[in-house]
Amino acid sequence: MENWRSYQLREDLLADPAYINGVLGISIPLQESYPYPVLLTEEILQEQLILEGWVESVKSFIADKTKPYKDFFTTLTQVIQDPSKLKSFLGVMNKNMRRTMFRPIEAALDILKTVGVPTPGQMFEKLVAAYEGMQESWRKGLVGAALYVVARKITETLENLNFASVVEAIKDKSAEEIKGILAQLPAVEKIKEFFVSKAKDLIGPELLKKVASSAADVKKWLGVVGPIVGGAEIVIQGLSPMTRKFQGGQEIAKQFAAMNAPSQS
Repeated sequence: MENWRSYQLREDLLADPAYINGVLGISIPLQESYPYPVLLTEEILQEQLILEGWVESVKSFIADKTKPYKDFFTTLTQVIQDPSKLKSFLGVMNKNMRRTMFRPIEAALDILKTVGVPTPGQMFEKLVAAYEGMQESWRKGLVGAALYVVARKITETLENLNFASVVEAIKDKSAEEIKGILAQLPAVEKIKEFFVSKAKDLIGPELLKKVASSAADVKKWLGVVGPIVGGAEIVIQGLSPMTRKFQGGQEIAKQFAAMNAPSQS
């Protein structure tokens, strides 16, 4: 009976192109139909096994955690396994990043370029391009979640460094006037020091690779993201507004119960 269930689950997976494309991030060639060639089938099953590794790691991780941890990771894990929810999650998260985080970050990096420090801006451009170029998938959901809290960390730091005062000081000024003003503002020097010292960790080329490679295990994922932003609680605090819309009393309780149900053997 258990072998039959495993076979049926395998067949259900392979017969669901929306899940294969939208969650696993594997494009099925137009000329292909189920049953697929051996190599494509193996690719699909392998990616599913990695995703299941994440799910199992979440079950174990949240077993002795408080309700905020359980609610957040249960919801996030359910979202990245559902094509429509994942698409909505990425859409809302990406829109929020572009509007409220990328704009001030790019503005600050443009100012650094003006004062002769172009490298952080170039690094950020490559980071965003690499993220936006990722195939929509559960991995992109976890990478995007990491990028979201990192971008949030940067924007909060800019606020603390009084970046708004810099923007106000150069408003409606000519290019020559801006250069002179920036050279005299202490906040500009502090912003430069922040990006120069932290750029590699926050917006370096390895960030997305490290996050993507840690996606099979929640502890490894938190081990990459947590230290950058200040700990696991900061990660949950930053992302909870993005996952909360997918939560709901009875539904989250059912999800949690399902995730913690004993495995059939």
